[in-house]
Amino acid sequence: MTPALAPTALAAFQAELTAGGIVTRLLERWAGGAVRAEVLVGADVPPSPDTRVRLAAGDAAIGFRRVRLLCGDTLLSEADNWFVPARLTPAMRALLDGGDTPFGRVIVPLSPRRETLSCERLPGDPMLLVRALVLTGEGLPLADVVERYRTAILDRH
Repeated sequence: MTPALAPTALAAFQAELTAGGIVTRLLERWAGGAVRAEVLVGADVPPSPDTRVRLAAGDAAIGFRRVRLLCGDTLLSEADNWFVPARLTPAMRALLDGGDTPFGRVIVPLSPRRETLSCERLPGDPMLLVRALVLTGEGLPLADVVERYRTAILDRH
């Protein structure tokens, strides 16, 4: 590929992000280190009717988690995550309730994959706004997420 046709770092990151893999792994690869979730306590946003439909939740309880994902002290992204707690094991729920483990790392035993619903480039920082559905390996919806990715990801790569 000639240099003039080489994708920019943003285009490369966006392509990997929307390819369906787990974001925690992608961020760790791009940031060059372990990623942790800083849970923003007190944030509680009820699910929209569309979120409830995407999650095929019926009358099931829907949990909410707002996090900042960091590598060291570097903020990589912020995310709102609506999920169906009943589809997670008690151990998974305990990890989400009591610590800084990213959702993507917690649900690895469920062989998760992602479907990107939208990906919008933004001027400035955050640089990308992504909405995605996280599913089990069998296709059962686990989470509806809205993510805002920071330019620091590109600086660390």
